Amino acid sequence: MTTKQTNQQKPKARGGKKLMSELLTETRMYIEQAEQTDVEPLRQFLLNNPERPLIAMGHGGSHSSAAYAALLYGTNCGLGRAITPYQANSLSDETLKNSKLLLISKSLKNQDVVYVSQRMTAVNPEHSCVVTMNPTEDDNANIRRVKKSCPNGVTNHYFDIPDGFISVNGTFAYFALLYKAFTGDADFSRRLAMSVDSAENYVYRCVDGTTTPPDLRTITQFTVLFGSYGEPVAHKLESNMTEAGLASCVISDYRDECHGRFLALSNFISSPKHSQTDCALVLLVTPREESLCRNLLDRLPGHLPVVIIRTDIDTPLGSIDLLYKMSIFTSDFGEKYRHSNPNDPENLGGFSKGAFRDLVRFQDDFSLYGALALNAPHVSYTDRLQIKSEHTSINLLGLHFSDIEVPYLMAAFDDSRDALKTQQTILNPEKGYLNNPERIRRDFLEDRFHVKCRRALEFEKPGYQWCDEWKKYLLGQPADADILNDAYINWLGYTLRFCPQPDGLLNVSAVSPSTPISLPNHGLIGGIVGEVLGSKYELEKDKQKVKNLAGQDHIKPLVSMTYTDDTVLTLATAKWLMDDPEHQKQKLIDLYKRFARRYVSYSFGKNFRAWVRSDSREPYGAGSNGSAMRVAPVAWYAHSLDECLALAKITAEVTHNSPEGIRGAQAVAAAIYLNRTGSSKTDIRSYIEQTFGYNLHRSTDEIRPNYTFETACDKSVPESIICFLEAKSFEDAVIRAISLGGDTDTMACIAGNIAAATMPVPPSLATFAYEKLPLELREILCLEK
Repeated sequence: MTTKQTNQQKPKARGGKKLMSELLTETRMYIEQAEQTDVEPLRQFLLNNPERPLIAMGHGGSHSSAAYAALLYGTNCGLGRAITPYQANSLSDETLKNSKLLLISKSLKNQDVVYVSQRMTAVNPEHSCVVTMNPTEDDNANIRRVKKSCPNGVTNHYFDIPDGFISVNGTFAYFALLYKAFTGDADFSRRLAMSVDSAENYVYRCVDGTTTPPDLRTITQFTVLFGSYGEPVAHKLESNMTEAGLASCVISDYRDECHGRFLALSNFISSPKHSQTDCALVLLVTPREESLCRNLLDRLPGHLPVVIIRTDIDTPLGSIDLLYKMSIFTSDFGEKYRHSNPNDPENLGGFSKGAFRDLVRFQDDFSLYGALALNAPHVSYTDRLQIKSEHTSINLLGLHFSDIEVPYLMAAFDDSRDALKTQQTILNPEKGYLNNPERIRRDFLEDRFHVKCRRALEFEKPGYQWCDEWKKYLLGQPADADILNDAYINWLGYTLRFCPQPDGLLNVSAVSPSTPISLPNHGLIGGIVGEVLGSKYELEKDKQKVKNLAGQDHIKPLVSMTYTDDTVLTLATAKWLMDDPEHQKQKLIDLYKRFARRYVSYSFGKNFRAWVRSDSREPYGAGSNGSAMRVAPVAWYAHSLDECLALAKITAEVTHNSPEGIRGAQAVAAAIYLNRTGSSKTDIRSYIEQTFGYNLHRSTDEIRPNYTFETACDKSVPESIICFLEAKSFEDAVIRAISLGGDTDTMACIAGNIAAATMPVPPSLATFAYEKLPLELREILCLEK
């Protein structure tokens, strides 16, 4: 490069998006992975029936891959044409029937590809193929439908590529797969130099080679010329620059540019009539275009800035070489000169791509008008361009919403720190969410970021009265204050409290959640701490790593640790004991189902989830430790051992009505009760063995080597009790339970519940676990105290 480098600080990756320059250091790995991939099904689809024209479709960053497929098809078979899925609406059913249809889409989720895939499978299933990179286990309904409808179905090649704003390595993977499919070459990556040195990828200078070009940071418009293997790369450069908000791009082949389009450049280069110097020419050059490029440069103004990106490879592999060099240029231009990461949606223009992508419903227009035709029925004109709100606006605690749908959806978030950040993001006008409920649903309620909003299910299924009452309130209608207050609606870190007025309407206020001055160091907090600490290790694949915790004095609290179903159902049991002095089973069933639905994402067992989802109120005979993990409150509530055993039996019977399920719950409840009422460990061991038949004359060191994951009461409850019997402190009991390497969260919960009756819970651990809980569960815990 002849221009001096900028001294601007390199932009930082934000929002989990890597810098484009960082992604490009991994490009060779993905090309090599594609090189080793079996592409025979794709090859057969592309090369069979060569007399049929190929229509290749891709949207956004995938369009350049479609253009590459069309280019290679034209060099090997028949006519190939690249279009966007939206452009497919211009083609008649007859055209689609007489062609081969190739759709390239990473996940087949965007609305335009959903539309075109449905049309493909409807009119030409035999000659349709979709290329995706979707993990097989994440197959969505659209992928499953295409697989079922088309003989060629879906050609899926999964690459573990980090999500990005513009497709970087995903495009290289597609290009490499297509190259191998068309050529059969399985040893091509070594012929690609792929240097990160800018000087080895492109040159920026003026046409005459002597005039100093303007600083690249001042360039805002590019005219991109291509020929032969540069065509798909030109499409990708235009996509990179415009989607990242870096510069505008016009692309043209060399002949059309020479036909007179170059005259437009006279409006953007320095001249007596126009002082702008914000336009540059980009030449994508293969050996085939070198002579043409020299002739072109000889005829252009000497002071016109030009970027030359060239390859020495005169085969289809030249496209991949140009693609890499062009990507280095895009990375440099964005990061070094515009101080903007091309892979980040927060671009220089201040617009977020997510504010528009996937929200426009193509299907409405397509279903109304159909494909283009010479003769079409008259469709009366209706003005659909008026922006109207479906609901009246509302002011809520000083915040104005033009549509009640946004504050309605904000109630879907709990009072965790992540939920608070999400609500603040929604209210930030620069993010584009405030008046866009559909985008809120897509980004935060529908698992776009792989973290399902934990209360979103309450908005999706019937039976949650508070959702209906919340909407009534927002519409200015009378609503039930008790139901709303019981929902613990989070509002920017506060809890909404509702008070009925004489006119039947509600007055609302935001209440800051109170934090107790000190937390209890005995009682239910012990089980919660044990479960939270054990939660991280249950899914640990390296079980020896877990077993190596044995003998440690302390266990480090980690951000990834959280409460699970043990805590939720334990506190539901505590609420039942406090709210229902008659201790009716039906009231307990109501609470278990209500709390499990509210916290459905917190690791409930498969059979228990099915029971919760069903209308059944009958037990299902489980014998797992689910009955033992939730029983602790009865041991603290009961006034006698007999009452403790009777209450434990009730809590088990509503689901775990098998002898083993009841025995496990009663054994744990008895151990806690006896410990808190002064019995020695020897007496506790003796009582549990004689009453319930468990063998407690084993040590954790004897159990640990051959112990595996077990949820059955008779294979996890006695082991958990032994951890308490051997423990010298509360933390020691929990560590022993986790170190067995089994059902770590539940066993640590059980051991922690028993130990906490006499062994104090360290304040730091109590605070750590308490702060993990949502306000609803915190209040039950504090009332229990």
